[in-house]
Amino acid sequence: NLYEPATQSVGVATEDMLSEREEMLARLSAEERTKLQTAPLLSDMQAFKAANSGCSLSDFVRWHSPNDWVDGQLSARMSGDSVWHALWERAEPVRACDQKPLFNVEKEAARALHYIESLSPSALLSQLLSTLLAALPYLLCWEGSGALQAAAQCDSVQSALQRLCALRVARSETMSQDELDELQGALQACESSLARATSLCSKLPACPRLVSELLKNGDAVVLDKRERAAVCEFFRDKSSNAIPLAAEWREFVLRTTHPRPFAEEDGRRDTLSRTYALIGHNDVRVATSLCLDEGEPHE
Repeated sequence: NLYEPATQSVGVATEDMLSEREEMLARLSAEERTKLQTAPLLSDMQAFKAANSGCSLSDFVRWHSPNDWVDGQLSARMSGDSVWHALWERAEPVRACDQKPLFNVEKEAARALHYIESLSPSALLSQLLSTLLAALPYLLCWEGSGALQAAAQCDSVQSALQRLCALRVARSETMSQDELDELQGALQACESSLARATSLCSKLPACPRLVSELLKNGDAVVLDKRERAAVCEFFRDKSSNAIPLAAEWREFVLRTTHPRPFAEEDGRRDTLSRTYALIGHNDVRVATSLCLDEGEPHE
């Protein structure tokens, strides 16, 4: 049996740290670069050996990189004199808790504090904007009424949020006026879209399709009883608790396509037929329009 060992975390890295690491790797020799890049892999091998006495490289590959275990043997990438073979020979059985840390917590914490202490106000604003833009979708759904949470799921609001979050805040200490204007416009559009969606969701609860159509087109067709009840509740006079008046008229429009005048004749083209009905309390009006295909049948 194989046991999965506890391994070390490589820690977190900011964009600045990643850029500095790339520059440092470019200055190192090939041997030094390989040693630095394979340190996490060597740590995992040592922890695996400590947890599984007498294990082999094949056992480690099956656990660490299952895609390199093909048809019961190592893949071509792992065969021969690969870096993995050399590291496996060097690795000693050492538990992760007894290894040298891959991430120096104290050093990186002191580095982060120094960066904050020496940060200019304009650079701090840029950092805060980047963080707020990334966290905005989560902040909207974190707290608030049910209407606000429902509004945040509307397509129009999601589109506005995506456009806002797609803006990349400049990493320089000062932002240009054009960048600030673009950011302000995106924020205003997002706020306006969210306000409209929240208002509609509070007035028409549990009607996401109706709200979405109103936000998208400005009007919508009521399709079912739930939506009809929500609309009636919205128009009801809340102060007098009065029930809205029943509809005076009901309109129905039926459309269909059918070959006319001879349906059984092959090649006759489909034509549009339409029936309109207006139903009131005391009368009914019906109008029908039919189209005829007077041309020759098509072969």
